[in-house]
Amino acid sequence: LRSAQGAPLLVGLHSAWLVRLLLVCGTARACHVDTANFDCGFGLVCAPPLLASNSSKALVCRPCAHDGECTQAENVCFPSPNKPALCMHKELVPLDGHDYAGFACVFFSCALAAGGGIG
Repeated sequence: LRSAQGAPLLVGLHSAWLVRLLLVCGTARACHVDTANFDCGFGLVCAPPLLASNSSKALVCRPCAHDGECTQAENVCFPSPNKPALCMHKELVPLDGHDYAGFACVFFSCALAAGGGIG
């Protein structure tokens, strides 16, 4: 099952439910930067609370506010009108430098394999 955006439906429902639960309860789960993916789960970031004072050093699992908070380079912060923003893998289009480098590596590898009689 897939949603209209192409994401797996169960993951989308689970993450949306989790984010809404965190926001409604007002208490976010504490996390550590080194174990953020395990602590926070799909799409959430381990960062200071958005409404915290500057002296607060505590980190919590929360929706992302901008692309810079996403831990992996290929992830971007996707806002949604009816759900909090989540860090997810970027769309293929528009292409970026990583995509062009990957296509170039595949092209030259295939050319080398075909020229060597492997392909």
